[in-house]
Amino acid sequence: MKSASSSLIALLENSNQFVMVETYTFTLASGQVLVFTSGDQPNGFAVSANQPVASIT
Repeated sequence: MKSASSSLIALLENSNQFVMVETYTFTLASGQVLVFTSGDQPNGFAVSANQPVASIT
């Protein structure tokens, strides 16, 4: 079993709602990196399902 940080343990103990999403990272032949998520939840970032989370060149 992996150990958890004290901040993660505190988060789990004090939170009552969690959202699980999948994140996909694609590296194109051009070297561009695209990151997509299956979730569409507010998380402090302008992120929407089916839209790139980040485009890194």
